[in-house]
Amino acid sequence: MKKKSLKTVGVKELKNNLSAYLREVRGGSTVLITDRNDIVAELHEPFTRTNVAGAMDPQLQAWVESGLVTLPTVDKEPLRLSFVCHPAGTTKALIENERKESGE
Repeated sequence: MKKKSLKTVGVKELKNNLSAYLREVRGGSTVLITDRNDIVAELHEPFTRTNVAGAMDPQLQAWVESGLVTLPTVDKEPLRLSFVCHPAGTTKALIENERKESGE
C-alpha cells in the first residue's frame, strides 16, 4: 500500500528538484505548490479512469475511497431524439396567433 502524505513546496524548489517530487507523487504523496506563500497548484496521482468526464472531484473521490458512494458501472446512453419536432419559430408563431385570437 502506498504511503499518503501532504507536502508543501515553493515554485523554485519544485523546479530545482522536480524529479524527486514526482517520485514522491508516484509513491502516493500530494504536493502543494506555493508562490509567495499562496497555494497555486497541487500535484497528485491521476484519478482512476472510471470517470468518463475527466478528473474526479476531490470530494467525490474521498467518498468513493471511504465506501460512502459507488460509481456507476455502466456508461450513460444518449437520450433518444424527441418525436416532437417543429421548425424554428413555430412556438413564437403559435403564441402570436393565440394573442391575436384572444384580442391581447
